[in-house]
Order: sequence, then structure tokens, then C-alpha cells
Amino acid sequence: MTQPKPNIAIDCGGTNCRAVLRLDGHEFEYRGRGANAFSHLDRSQECLREAIAALADQSDADIRDLPCYVSLAGAIDDRIQACVEAALPLSRVVVHEDCMASVVGALDGADGFVAALGTGSFFARSVGGQVRHIGGYGLTLGDEASGAWIGRTLLARALMAEEGRTEQSAFLKEVFEEFGGRSGIISAASTMAPADFAKLAPRVTDAALASDSGALGILSEGAGLIMQALSDLGWQSGDALCLTGGLADAYAPYLPPDARASLVPPIGDGLAGAVILAERFARGAL
Repeated sequence: MTQPKPNIAIDCGGTNCRAVLRLDGHEFEYRGRGANAFSHLDRSQECLREAIAALADQSDADIRDLPCYVSLAGAIDDRIQACVEAALPLSRVVVHEDCMASVVGALDGADGFVAALGTGSFFARSVGGQVRHIGGYGLTLGDEASGAWIGRTLLARALMAEEGRTEQSAFLKEVFEEFGGRSGIISAASTMAPADFAKLAPRVTDAALASDSGALGILSEGAGLIMQALSDLGWQSGDALCLTGGLADAYAPYLPPDARASLVPPIGDGLAGAVILAERFARGAL
């Protein structure tokens, strides 16, 4: 096997920053604090510089000229990416939004489609080393089928069921009463962040397992949104499909038969993807 060219791979999320240095047949690893570049640009730059300094100390080497791939949460446009690249003490660095590395890691660099389903959501296609992703705009503008979407939809559906606009179920009735009725739901929802809505998602998946029609309807609708996004990306029956995130297993049974038959398990995470992309960058193949 050909030894990988020396490189640095960094995966920096909103909470943690992980990095790997490959040099002369050795690997040096780092884990520290992270930050989102969109909301905390200066802090994210500090976290990345800490990672680079730690790898230099561990290896006792001058790594300033090594190619470095950075997967960074919140690096959503060229301006942020260029700003971060200029702030790092490296001569060869490329910064991308973290969804790219998560897709490459999940598929282990192969072609396929990914539906990332956590508190938020995004959808992606990887073909010939090129990744295209859609969604991921946050709950206000999208995040279809995400945990936050499920929670918000649950509260909306509980209101609609009470008004007779959709089928009532024991679970929807329970939620309606638990939140204090119409005014209670409206008041609670007005102060809830996406993470708060997402906390309701496990209750929906549990109720669906108990065959509650209201919960089943929400997950079926979410599955439809997943398939629509994948169709927008060009997914066709037989194309590899990988579901990632905390809701991956919950949604799988509600996908159409051809989509279920195309499911492949995620192979790696965002750091694994960053390692693959760092190697490509080192070879001039990114």
C-alpha cells in the first residue's frame, strides 16, 4: 500500500475539534474545544490554531508547509472560508463546510447519497469525488425531516387534531393536554429553540413504534420529505443511500421499498472524511 503523503486533517464542530497529522509513517491526534465559524468566527480560528500548535508540539516537526484540510462547522460561504484560511499559520490550507467531510466519511469516499438527520438536516450526493449538498438552512427556513422539524410538526399536528382538521390520536391528545391546550402550546412554541423541539422527537418515534396513527403520520410525512430531497439530487433506485444522525434508524422503516433496499451503513464520521479529503488535497486531487 502506498504511504499517504504528509498532511493534516481537522474536523471542527460547534463543540469539539479533532485533528490528525500524518507524517513519515506516524499519526498524531488531537482533540480539543470547537466553535461554529458562522456564529463565533474568532473563536473557531482560535480552536484551529490550538489544534495546529498541539500537532506541531506532539510531532516536534515544522508542519507549516504541510497541506491541511479543514472541515469547519459554520463555514457556509467563500468569505468565511477565506477568512479562516488566512488566519491559520499554514501555507497550504483549504477550508470547507463540515457537511462535505461528513458525507465523504459516511460513504468512505465512494459514490452515493446521504441524508443527515439529527437536530437539523441536510441531503447530499457524492459522485466522482464531487459533493453537492442541499438543505441545512435551520428550522426557520428548512431542516426538513429533522428532529426539530418532528417536534414542531408534533405540536402543530396536536393543535390541528383538536380542531378536527386532521385525525386525532391518543398521542396527539396527550401532548395537547400536557402542554396546557391551545394557548399553552402556542406560548411554549414561541420560546422554543430547534434543540427544544428536537427533544420531542424520541417521543414521536416511540409512539410510532406503539402504532399511534398521529406519530406514524408525522414520520411518514418526514420520510416523504427525505425522498423528495433525494429526488432533487437525482437519486434513483439502486443508488447507494446512507442515513446518518440520531434519526437514521427511526426513519428507515418508513422509506419506500426500493430506498430501503439501497441503504448502506455509514462507514466513518466527519474526521474520517476529513482524513480522506486531506489525502486528496495532498495529492492535488481535491
